[in-house]
Amino acid sequence: MTLNRAHFVHNVCIKFFTALQLFTFLKLTIYTLTLFGHGFGIGVAAAPATTSCNPTSPCAENGSLAVKNILYIIIDDLTADLSLFGGKIDQAPIPNLQHRLAPRAVNFLRAYAQQSVCGPSRNSFLSGRHPDETQSYTFKTSFRDTLPDAVSLPQAFKNAGYLTCGFGKTFHDDGIPSPPDYDNPYSWSPECPYYAPEEDFCGEGQHGWCTPDMPEGNFTDGLVVDAAIERLRGHVHAQSVEGRGDRPFFFAVGIRKPHLDWAVPKAYFDAQVSLRDVRLPSDSVRVAPPGMPAVAYYNCSTEPPWKLAMPEIVLSPHEPLQDELERELRRAYYAAVTWMDANVGKLLDALTELGLDENTAIVFHSDHGFHLSEEGMWCKQNTREIGTRVPLLVSAPGLTVPSEARREKEQRETAGLSEAIVQLVDIYPTLLDLAGLTLPDPNMRGRSLIPLMRRWGSGGNETENATGFGAAFSQYPRCASTSLAPSGLASQGYRWNRQCAWLENDKIDVMGYSVRVEGWRYTEWYTWEARRARPRWNAAGLVAVELYAMDMSRGKGVMEEMKMEDKVARNVANDVRYRQEQEHLSKLLYDHFSSFQPFAMSADAVDT
Repeated sequence: MTLNRAHFVHNVCIKFFTALQLFTFLKLTIYTLTLFGHGFGIGVAAAPATTSCNPTSPCAENGSLAVKNILYIIIDDLTADLSLFGGKIDQAPIPNLQHRLAPRAVNFLRAYAQQSVCGPSRNSFLSGRHPDETQSYTFKTSFRDTLPDAVSLPQAFKNAGYLTCGFGKTFHDDGIPSPPDYDNPYSWSPECPYYAPEEDFCGEGQHGWCTPDMPEGNFTDGLVVDAAIERLRGHVHAQSVEGRGDRPFFFAVGIRKPHLDWAVPKAYFDAQVSLRDVRLPSDSVRVAPPGMPAVAYYNCSTEPPWKLAMPEIVLSPHEPLQDELERELRRAYYAAVTWMDANVGKLLDALTELGLDENTAIVFHSDHGFHLSEEGMWCKQNTREIGTRVPLLVSAPGLTVPSEARREKEQRETAGLSEAIVQLVDIYPTLLDLAGLTLPDPNMRGRSLIPLMRRWGSGGNETENATGFGAAFSQYPRCASTSLAPSGLASQGYRWNRQCAWLENDKIDVMGYSVRVEGWRYTEWYTWEARRARPRWNAAGLVAVELYAMDMSRGKGVMEEMKMEDKVARNVANDVRYRQEQEHLSKLLYDHFSSFQPFAMSADAVDT
């Protein structure tokens, strides 16, 4: 779609949304006046009952529950290798995250997605379930197909009486029928119709970056954030009218950038360092690590619709990309990151303007990680550390945001840092715990992060009551096709470099299962039995094994460790020196993934 057409569609969408907002506001006003003097009925849900202060629910210093509202910010394709999140990249300006949100949040430096691609990851953390529970491995299925009675995260708040509103990319979209219309009518309040304008693209025949000549408010993320702010203002106005009650809100705002295409306003390119000053990792970091099996490699630049560069350029896992082109790519990605940060800043401004910053919890995270040439890869769709590790900030008034008196006394100027290994499936129970709500399903695998956040509220340390955070599990499917593999890679044995995401589950050939623990990342790849929807978990089905040493330097914080240059992990799977570690991690993998229903693997399927 051309930019002119995109501009036209954006304008039509925002006008329609504004009219729809006005209609909804008038309808709500008439309904409330009808009910005035008779309490609140179905149309305006009462606020959920607050719980008393207890060890797992954050409370303000006056004894009341500090967290009333939830602002949930979901980013697409944001790398955790930014310096704020413990990484090496310090050339992408993110002032709003760094100086405004992070200082009032706990910064989880080792948080991991359960699958490193948009749709399946979002199906996972928005349902609170792992991919082997949702069976959403590609864009063709969702948790609603396999778990029709499951309660999504926003749905849990809606059921508790919250106004739940969604904007932008929360659940996956792109015309995919599942979940229908961004999970309508389950997740969102009927008086708050979902708003999702069409995505910005640079157009055919161009590189994956451009600077469209239009106002910031006409870009996709500008439209999304402006719509969220206007809806927030309308909600606050309604609450201030006598008789409207005090209804809390759950707002989910999905910001698309830095997802490709990197179509962002020119000002954010201008805010970056000059092209010649963009720093690159060493060549040893920009190629596949020694011993990495071919099935572990994926490069998104080779397939439409999101090409990093011109079609004739094919990347190799064994040769770094030309320095000049990589600098262009990185600078464009950094511009998209800064544009994302500016939109987060607008949301923070709105909370302050409306007096909501003292009672609104904010959760900020990406749906997965993103490779910028590290290990010879671009984008995601793998089980690697960079592909699965995500930025995660959690701000909760009364817990992570100390009072002014306490702030001055303790001189807290930086974010609380947690090095615990956590997962995105932990977000669901954490948000319900912050709001004092009960999980709709006690068998959910995620764990509330509040025990790790207590150091801010009570002065304790993150090891107190923080058991159960020692491992993060991820997985990724592979589809074999020499015809669809990029030119030059198939002949090298890289036949797995195919876009599985747009295929049905029965086209999956291999599934990779990975676990991240202190010191190690371990992955096993198995052939996939499509008919039984499960891996062939035995020696005959085993395709490849990976074992990498991670963060092995005890006494160094993870932040310092991850900033070490030229740190290249070698695959040491099947090395007799690490047999004990490999056997332990292999059992840990099996015990975790074999526990899922409806296709749990029996013990006799494993070769011993």
